Amino acid sequence: MDFSLLISGIAVLLAALSLYYARQSVDRAKRANKIALQAERVRIYKGLYAFTRKFSRAGREPTDTDISDVAEWALLAELYFPRRLSDPINLKWRQAWVIVEQLSMARDPGYAEAGVEYDEAVLLDNLYETGKALSTAVAAIRDFLRVEEA
Repeated sequence: MDFSLLISGIAVLLAALSLYYARQSVDRAKRANKIALQAERVRIYKGLYAFTRKFSRAGREPTDTDISDVAEWALLAELYFPRRLSDPINLKWRQAWVIVEQLSMARDPGYAEAGVEYDEAVLLDNLYETGKALSTAVAAIRDFLRVEEA
């Protein structure tokens, strides 16, 4: 057997091993990225879910601070979820923010004196409906996460 043939055979074997390990490395990196993405999606879901729970408690209205907190989750949802899931969430938290601001104005005597009037009962009904719609959007994210895990 020729020495150069032996060297060529070893080189081919090393190249095949390198290819195998490179593919394994790529597969593991893809799996790690998928796990990290899923973990972030679950974190966003939990934040949104905690916010929607505030709507479901009797007599509990979300405050400006609550709305500000959910804004972060809603904006992150734009990055981590498809538009069909993130757009309804963004729309509903913005609606909730406007309603909470209007409720604040409705309860401020200074606005009433200036002639700005809001019907508090209608605003509360609107806030409740917005909360239900937001809960539905968050449930869609939960379903999406279940499919992704499978």
